Amino acid sequence: MLAVAIVSAVGVLAAWFPASDLLHQRSQLAAASAELHKLDRQNAALHHQATQLRTPATLGRIAQQQYDLVPPGEQAYQVLPPSGSGSADGTLGSTAAPTRGSSATSSHPGRAASSPGTATGTSGSFLDRIVHTLEFWR
Repeated sequence: MLAVAIVSAVGVLAAWFPASDLLHQRSQLAAASAELHKLDRQNAALHHQATQLRTPATLGRIAQQQYDLVPPGEQAYQVLPPSGSGSADGTLGSTAAPTRGSSATSSHPGRAASSPGTATGTSGSFLDRIVHTLEFWR
């Protein structure tokens, strides 16, 4: 009887260890399969995004929104707020929409037009004119 018990115990142990390895490998395979499925979805999304980034419309939109570039034949104007009306977040103003054509060219691109009622160079001291010119620094 003791011999049968020892043989059966050895048989159970011999059968149990490969079965536990098999169950462990199945759980690892399921986890790897789930991760592969997730990575396949991410890869498909990135492939779609890369395809979209190659279109001229998307490139133009990104160039305009992130880098303030405008298409050829258009000009961007930045409208500055009046003196002393800077916002709390430190921004100076908003960028106006670009215009098409060459009829809207300015003699000094990037400079804000002088406000009505101020004569440029005719009144005030030299220091006042410099301060007035550099008001956008506030």
